[in-house]
Amino acid sequence: MPRIAVILGVGPGLSASIARKLTATHNLVLLSRSMPDSFPRLNLDLPPSSYLALPSDGSRPSLDTAISEAKKKWPQGTIDVGIFNTGGGFTPGPFLEQKEETLRFNFEKNVIAAWNFGQALIPVFLDNAPGENGGKGTLIYTGATMAVRGGAAFSAMAPTMFARRALTQSLAREFGPKGVHVAHVVVDGRIGTEAGEEGQHLNPKEIAETYVSLVNQHKSVWTQELDIRPYDETF
Repeated sequence: MPRIAVILGVGPGLSASIARKLTATHNLVLLSRSMPDSFPRLNLDLPPSSYLALPSDGSRPSLDTAISEAKKKWPQGTIDVGIFNTGGGFTPGPFLEQKEETLRFNFEKNVIAAWNFGQALIPVFLDNAPGENGGKGTLIYTGATMAVRGGAAFSAMAPTMFARRALTQSLAREFGPKGVHVAHVVVDGRIGTEAGEEGQHLNPKEIAETYVSLVNQHKSVWTQELDIRPYDETF
């Protein structure tokens, strides 16, 4: 019975690395606003039978459609992984120059979409039989430094990332006892390329290894939050 992973916010960086790593164990549902047109940019060498590339803006109808299409394509499959790797715009600037609509936009993309993702996937997970790690599904949200530390120029972004972090804590406490692993990964630094760069860059291939380790964690040692950074990042 094939396992299925749903990834929202798929692009040629971290999400592509996560997708590439998960292909060993999962069929993939790849979601972003620009899918399926942007699929070639991912450089994923996948047979058509192993993936779906669908448009989604993080709204509940688009997520429900994606789940429905996955069930049609793999009727015997089990959706047991969700990766939320999307966010609002990068909108730094002095607080007194920021606009309310910028904050609302970031809240929609960083919190409402994250909420929708959880509401769409958690009921599916709860219907699963426990897997090899004892759990029914894993839901991972990508976070950032601003989720734990608000910078002076990040007033229109940091509050929404704090809220996303709080959402993951609430979900973990409610659904962990029911077999759903919810984790928040604080990516503290700039993400580079799989080829690697010298200096303060995280290698997306190695980040993907970390995500897969969370997917495989036994329920007796589930991680709710971890932070990752390159060895020479100041913190």
